[in-house]
Amino acid sequence: MTSPRNIDVVFHVAAPPVEHVFGCPVRCCAAAAVVGDPCRTEGDAARAWELLGWRAHTSVGDGVRTQVEWHESRRDGLAVT
Repeated sequence: MTSPRNIDVVFHVAAPPVEHVFGCPVRCCAAAAVVGDPCRTEGDAARAWELLGWRAHTSVGDGVRTQVEWHESRRDGLAVT
């Protein structure tokens, strides 16, 4: 299970780029898990580096911006209700 410390670290890494892209503050609210939530999520590319020499070259900020742009491009022509 993800600890409150891990959530705090992730929030402080991810919040500034998200705030920059959206132009507004981000709030973090703890909530109880719901059906379908994973018990644990995390990524570590260390093994990919060890075995393949692969390293990510996309910053968190660039990744957030690209993700938002992709979603916005898919929204074109869809009715928003």
